[in-house]
Amino acid sequence: MQVLLQSGFVKLIPLANTVLHQVKKPEQIVALIKRILGEKLDVLVNFETQMQARNGNEQACLDFQRQLQANWPSYESQMSSLRLLAGRTLNEPLNAIEMSAMDCQSQAVFNLYTYYQSVAARKENSGTLL
Repeated sequence: MQVLLQSGFVKLIPLANTVLHQVKKPEQIVALIKRILGEKLDVLVNFETQMQARNGNEQACLDFQRQLQANWPSYESQMSSLRLLAGRTLNEPLNAIEMSAMDCQSQAVFNLYTYYQSVAARKENSGTLL
């Protein structure tokens, strides 16, 4: 599940939430969901519940699961087709403040993705010039 969530595909969040109580370390799944949704998760799950679940509190993990399950349907249609990192789509330009709000791993992934897109665009442009 952790590998799947590293992809940033929002459509995997309901699946991850469903198996939250079945994995050995649910706090890692909660942290990955937070990495995908960023501050958008605060609308879906109470912040205190998130923090306690990320610290391994078993009751908080159950509360996290219930809150996300209850609130997800109202956001599913607008978010399920997205691929997010820290609540931002990967093709969305970020300013310095937004970048500094990300954790280091998310910054690295975002920078690699941006670099890949610029290389692909240059390659495509050079091919059309020939």
